Amino acid sequence: MMKKFLISFLICSIILSGCGSQHEINEMSIIIGVGIDMVDDSTYQLTLQIVNPSAIVAGGNTTSGPKAVPIINVVGKGQTVVDALQSATTKVSRPNFYAHLSLIVIGQALAEKGILEVLDTFERDSQVRQNTPVLIARNEMAFDVLNTLTALTNIPVVSLIGKIRNVQNLFGETVDIKLYELISSFEDEKTVPILSGATAPKDDPFAGSQSNIEQSSPLTSKVNGIAVFHKNGKLNYWIDDELARTTLLLRNDLKETIYSEKCGKNKHISLNVSYSKSDSSVKFFGKKPLLSVNAYLEGNIDSNGCSDITLSKDEDYKKIEQKVSKDIKNNIKQLLNVTEKHQSDFLGFGQSIRIHNPKEWKKIKSSWPETYSKADMKVKVEFHINNSGSTRNHMKVDEQD
Repeated sequence: MMKKFLISFLICSIILSGCGSQHEINEMSIIIGVGIDMVDDSTYQLTLQIVNPSAIVAGGNTTSGPKAVPIINVVGKGQTVVDALQSATTKVSRPNFYAHLSLIVIGQALAEKGILEVLDTFERDSQVRQNTPVLIARNEMAFDVLNTLTALTNIPVVSLIGKIRNVQNLFGETVDIKLYELISSFEDEKTVPILSGATAPKDDPFAGSQSNIEQSSPLTSKVNGIAVFHKNGKLNYWIDDELARTTLLLRNDLKETIYSEKCGKNKHISLNVSYSKSDSSVKFFGKKPLLSVNAYLEGNIDSNGCSDITLSKDEDYKKIEQKVSKDIKNNIKQLLNVTEKHQSDFLGFGQSIRIHNPKEWKKIKSSWPETYSKADMKVKVEFHINNSGSTRNHMKVDEQD
């Protein structure tokens, strides 16, 4: 990914250097990330992550000597986001260039206070790409997340984007939400906004130093959890692990994941889910809604740690399928209970009513959060095992001490 970024960077430099009305590439500050924090009740802190051109040039230099840090984080403060941006810009010697803006990170303190003003600023700014991903710095500041250098991909923003996609594609526990999708979800009366979270070492200058990425076990950032917001722009609560994965299942965003089922004392069977599909609908019995969810999943057995499960009969497969189906069903019910408790329908039930019963939706849309919180639920899950790999039986070894 780093290599692709550098290639696109060089292409951009060729294009821009040939355009007389534009600045030369070596005369601009290439902004690739923006972090926004609330440092007290009335002060914003804005972090601009800028590509360090000298580091890119030095990257191809094989001579010995100190290596340049690949990015520069410039910080400004102000009473508004624009004020903070102006403060940061006074510390930069080149005009800001936002065409490569790839990530926006919002600190948790700001998320708890409310992010509508921030979103309004970004929506009005024609230089900011509306398909830029947005993250929440979980229980910390956006600056710390952007300031942590990572070993495999030296540019923190590029690393975080890769982690979002990697975790979503392989495990299904994060969501890749773009700026325009976030703004739309606040404006849409049928749903509530969600964002993925990211963490990094807090207040640790070493995490942002070149020395960090030169060690075998460097400090690093990671993405985890899904933040759920109120319609007023304030952070409501977090969901993690199984519930985060279940969120992607019900939104039909689950591409692949691993389920681990206990089959004995400290023993498990691991199943790789390669296909999933869910359907959600709402029926009304009087004024009370019934939330119906049907989910179908397919997968393979990745490992069998239980000697008493031989996988030699169809009954063995059915037992595992039933156990997995039951656990996923319980996860769905638990997620629905959490969303009902917080009156936060981000799973699309309101959208289903609007599409299939628009007259009913007009009657209840203003009171839907409260109505949703009192809904009953009906959940059906079917899990199917496609194969067990190149062997069926558990490895025949003596498991006694």
